[in-house]
Amino acid sequence: CKTEEEFLSFTAGRLSGMYTGDHIVLSEKTGAFCFSFFSAMHHMHTADVKAEPLMVDEQACWVLEVVNRQWQEKDSAEDSLTGFPGTSIFYHQALEIARKRIAEGTFEELCPVCFNIANFRGFNREFGITGGNQCIAYLGTILHQTFPEGLFTRTDADNFLGLVGRENIGERLDRACSAMNLYLGRRSYALKAGIVKFDHPADEELVKHSFDMAQIACSSVKNDAMHSYAVFSRQMDHLGGIVFF
Repeated sequence: CKTEEEFLSFTAGRLSGMYTGDHIVLSEKTGAFCFSFFSAMHHMHTADVKAEPLMVDEQACWVLEVVNRQWQEKDSAEDSLTGFPGTSIFYHQALEIARKRIAEGTFEELCPVCFNIANFRGFNREFGITGGNQCIAYLGTILHQTFPEGLFTRTDADNFLGLVGRENIGERLDRACSAMNLYLGRRSYALKAGIVKFDHPADEELVKHSFDMAQIACSSVKNDAMHSYAVFSRQMDHLGGIVFF
């Protein structure tokens, strides 16, 4: 659902409106339970739920933490199409690398990066799920070959985050985008990228936000036919400014 109103309408504003009516499993030991549900796109998923009692204005309430099991498993498991680590593992490893490099004073030699295929939904419609999976697997190969030192994860169908070496970054981004665009075959489908360059010492807190910054930079060129990638600048948050190589 795109909005809270859409979600409430879809579920009739009740927890019972979320589940399919069967396969509810309760753990008497922990009080947790799970159930099957249909997404707004009519895909069946499994939800794991933890319940905690709470008093609000002298009213007894339950606070429920509802987690999509498939998303949770994908977050920690290796990606089947690319072999890249799951998102939670990636962030853990990236922060470990960052801590070490910050202590050494060499983190500026690395760049957080985001890759995304513009109009990938259109590609999937044209070539089907099999064609889309082959496309993602091929992109994984290109990233591995172009940035052999890099650490990557796939966060969504066609969205990749990475931590790569800064050396020759512009030339290597060009090479990766060109190779992928040849595979995609049409101007309506294109690989886009956004990166963050640290020209001053970075702290761990800034590193945690740097992958969001890379995604902002990537989004800034999503509909730009002239550029395949952009470098994040502070003005992007407020003024939409873009800094290109």
